[in-house]
Amino acid sequence: MAACNPALRQALHALPGRAAVEAFDRATRDVSAKPGSGVRNGIIGGALFGSDLLRFTRARLLNRCKMEETIKAFTLWLAVGTEAAAALIIGLATVEAVLSALLLFMPKADTRIAGAGPQAAKEQVRLKLGRWLAVALEFELGADILRTAVAPTWSEIGQLAAIAAIRTILNYFLQQEIDKAERRSSGGPTVGPG
Repeated sequence: MAACNPALRQALHALPGRAAVEAFDRATRDVSAKPGSGVRNGIIGGALFGSDLLRFTRARLLNRCKMEETIKAFTLWLAVGTEAAAALIIGLATVEAVLSALLLFMPKADTRIAGAGPQAAKEQVRLKLGRWLAVALEFELGADILRTAVAPTWSEIGQLAAIAAIRTILNYFLQQEIDKAERRSSGGPTVGPG
């Protein structure tokens, strides 16, 4: 939002009276088109009718900027936390898959794991890892959505959209593979939907 850019915040802190009003006017020219509308009118009125109103309006704008920055920072931390959860899920799923795969090298382990031959046991390990990866991709997609909510430029929004699209496509094909393998193991048809 134009009202919270760093140059305006600095001007509101440093410049007295009319200079702060002019800085605000330049920064919000595109936000409030009418000369007598909203906050802009209050600022100009403050400059014309007294410094107390100007100080009050300046404080309100600075508080609004601080609140917006706090919400943005919280949302970004939430996105980082969501990505950390996804990384933890991927890490634990990988450890589980590696341990399960190592157990397959032990004699008769394949019949204990899947109740069938070695191919079924390997498929079971692969499917379990695939399911966990699908869950982690959903977490990553959630983090991308959070970042999109606070992305300030069209370039960043475009990058996030591309990443989200790639993750969605990966998740779709991973789920298709899981469903196909489950149908194959249950003896159902292996033909996809549609």
